[in-house]
Amino acid sequence: LLIVIIIFIIEIIFGNWLFQNKLNKLNLIRNQVIDYNVENIYDTKNKIITYTRDEFGFRGYYDDISKIDIVSVGGSTTDQRYISDEHTFQEILKKEFLKNKQLKINIINAGVDGQSTYGHIYNFNYWFNNIENFKTKYFLFFIGNNDFYVDSTHTYDELIDTKSISLLRKIRFEVKTKSIIYYLYRVIIGNYISRKIGLNHNLNYKIIHNTDSWDDKGLLSDYETIMTKRLISYENRLEKLLSKVAEFEAEAIFVTQSRRGLYDFKNQILIGKSNLEFYDKTQYNGVDYYHMSRLLNDITKKIAHKNNVIFLDLDNEIEFDIQRDFYDTDHHTPSGARKIGIYLYEKLKDKF
Repeated sequence: LLIVIIIFIIEIIFGNWLFQNKLNKLNLIRNQVIDYNVENIYDTKNKIITYTRDEFGFRGYYDDISKIDIVSVGGSTTDQRYISDEHTFQEILKKEFLKNKQLKINIINAGVDGQSTYGHIYNFNYWFNNIENFKTKYFLFFIGNNDFYVDSTHTYDELIDTKSISLLRKIRFEVKTKSIIYYLYRVIIGNYISRKIGLNHNLNYKIIHNTDSWDDKGLLSDYETIMTKRLISYENRLEKLLSKVAEFEAEAIFVTQSRRGLYDFKNQILIGKSNLEFYDKTQYNGVDYYHMSRLLNDITKKIAHKNNVIFLDLDNEIEFDIQRDFYDTDHHTPSGARKIGIYLYEKLKDKF
């Protein structure tokens, strides 16, 4: 009984049962200026970087929340937790517009660590649509890395219409969206999964990619069969995401991500990191990842072309140096972020 009473009190104080603070549901950092020591993860003259989030949960500098040009949406490679405010790819993109076209473009960073397209969809429900007078011309979605691992049948983030479901499922949905206990459970599970599949930040040391020991052959075959359910689910989420963008009266830009710390090309031969964590209980390597991630990118391209959306295949078009441009398998150093910002400018300069 005492445990039940304590849980009840915790839920009332910290949950969203009485006061609907929707921004809390997305694990947003707001009104924070944080200094991080990055000397162990990449080479830099300034070992302390500054990470800033404003009252709305955004990174970046802008004049008017109602006159935004680009909102960049994605996971940790969009957030760029360990790159200082002035060196994120969004700020590089902004500086390129100012330098080359004398245009002041308002670009904000809405990246959230760990988000997949499930989270991007919920951003509209619990974030973007709840900021008064918030308007933008484009939503730039930097997608692929996290969705590669999303199970098509998982229930942590259900995309359901609460008007058309049974009472029992509606009660379960309400608990999942309002309970602080479930929120804590979800954060713990999310961190465990991200560590298990290698998507978490490694802050203890910079990874040196010894490609001499990498494989030149995959461990799997018939990639389409392995990916079928995930690809169908991913395609449906992209369509849902575009409907949210349309409701916001904006346009979408789809950009593929690069997880180049898992694969590379040596003398034009594809090689990949050996013995990655299991994918659906099956051992795979970087060569397999390359081929399967192409299938995901193909879905992104397909939906973009079907809906007349700007599609930028960054993953195939930027020549990254995996030793200099990444501090682990996924996350960019300032030099990697700079390449992305310049690439995006060249692709989008005629849109403004």
